[in-house]
Amino acid sequence: MASKTKEFSTTSSNFGAKGWGILILTFFSILLMSNICYDSLNVTIEVLTITEWRARRNSLDFDVCFGGWGPDYNDPMTDLDLMMSTNGNNHTGYADADYDALIESTKTERDAAAREQIFVQAEMKLAEDMPVIPVYWRHEDYAASEKLVEGYARKPFQAYNFIYTKLAD
Repeated sequence: MASKTKEFSTTSSNFGAKGWGILILTFFSILLMSNICYDSLNVTIEVLTITEWRARRNSLDFDVCFGGWGPDYNDPMTDLDLMMSTNGNNHTGYADADYDALIESTKTERDAAAREQIFVQAEMKLAEDMPVIPVYWRHEDYAASEKLVEGYARKPFQAYNFIYTKLAD
């Protein structure tokens, strides 16, 4: 049997002072090396400045690139139009006319149930084509004290607003 060697180059910006990018890439590298059936797998982690990372991401100069995306509004479109071939934030090189047509059709569909089914079809298409691999979903757990009397607002997507919060004595 011929020896198969696969080399991956993964890139990350520093992800801030906490260095989460390095942790995630290290974990990903271990998964690759232990779970893919190659006689030899070479993984190189490159830590880049955010400027270099964006330049390489935008020019598709990577094998694996980690990035993040969070919702801007409460609708599936906030995530799903990202993978359209014409979206400036689609840094994967993914382009599929059928996918684009599905997403475009949701913009004029007035029936909520029918629109939801179109989004399901679009998600199934992404799951089949696999232009991205979700690694984790960022969230925050919270507990509310009984001392919170009024003014506490939990905004969409895990944000908090304590500006007008009043506490019980």
